[in-house]
Amino acid sequence: MANLAHRLFLDTNVLFSAAYSEDSDFQRLWQLPDTALIISPYILSEVLRHIVEPSRLERLGRLLAELEVIENWTHVILPDEMTTLRQKDIPVIQAAIAAQATHLITGDKHDFGDYFGQAIEGVEIIQPAEYLRRLHRTTKLKQRRKANMADTVITPEIIERYKNVAGATVYSAVRAFGYEPCFMRDVHAFTPGGMLVGRAKTLRFVPPRKDIIAETHRGAESPEYEAMGSCEPGDVLVIDGMGKKYAAIGGDVKLLQLKMQSAAGLVTDASIRDLDIVKDYGLKVFAGGRTPMGGADEIDPFEANVTIGCGGVAVRPGDLIVADDDGVVVVPECVVEQVIDWVEEHEWAEEHIKGMIEAEGVAPGKYYPPTEDVLKLYPGNEN
Repeated sequence: MANLAHRLFLDTNVLFSAAYSEDSDFQRLWQLPDTALIISPYILSEVLRHIVEPSRLERLGRLLAELEVIENWTHVILPDEMTTLRQKDIPVIQAAIAAQATHLITGDKHDFGDYFGQAIEGVEIIQPAEYLRRLHRTTKLKQRRKANMADTVITPEIIERYKNVAGATVYSAVRAFGYEPCFMRDVHAFTPGGMLVGRAKTLRFVPPRKDIIAETHRGAESPEYEAMGSCEPGDVLVIDGMGKKYAAIGGDVKLLQLKMQSAAGLVTDASIRDLDIVKDYGLKVFAGGRTPMGGADEIDPFEANVTIGCGGVAVRPGDLIVADDDGVVVVPECVVEQVIDWVEEHEWAEEHIKGMIEAEGVAPGKYYPPTEDVLKLYPGNEN
């Protein structure tokens, strides 16, 4: 199997729409680089039942020439959460799983709508337009990182919106979009109260080794100062400290640079020293612990602003950090807008539901979790 970025299994409605209109957005899927498009004989038979015009059949033939066909899928056993699917849709998800697709591309809101954004056996179910939007956004992010540009999709307005919601709801939203793990384990608030919301800058520690230390200990140009110096006002420095609970990533002297940069806070899965002084810097601090030690013989700064792991979660420079007394959640930069829209809608729905529960004196299970009918009441969703 070719090592391609994405393997897209196309549902009947997608192939039909691509064959029916040359100007359809669906045809953009055929122009994507490093992407395999896949169907099954079942999908093809469904399309052929509805296309009879010669011109449409000719266009369908050209499209089919570039598709991979998966022949065997009936051996796939669907997980329990897919048992609500109608019989006609079961072969679709079975074939997508059998083909080792990364995505099932479908416009079928009626049958697959409840599963949009979810990954079933490694296959994310997504609408064509959303897939293309996400791909465009990801491409822009990659181009920006490559050019080392400073602009970001995370605007001050978006950050303010996140400051007015609960971290727990943000966690639920990020999970709903298929980004798990997103909650840092064993990383706790050491400056409790309030929220920390800001763009991530990152720093990676590694076990000390004298030849590496000879390369990285460069005074003011050492990796830790490079990372802190890259922080803009409101940013959050996230440090991969390898989960070392007794080793500090820094203390009052080094971390003074974060105060001077007007950073919003610091997150690490290792420990911090001189906390009582650092708290006076106005930084929100989330860490694996506090310690009197330095890095000692356990960790040493190695690399600034690369993808890291912290508390069991991948963090890229530019991701959004949302943290409160419940813990730290990482929102990938590519979905920050969709996540906050989801959060605001669901928090409104939950408040609406609580009002109904109290007014009627009923068990919460009558209205919770919120149904689609309740979510449609959210302002702007009426239509």
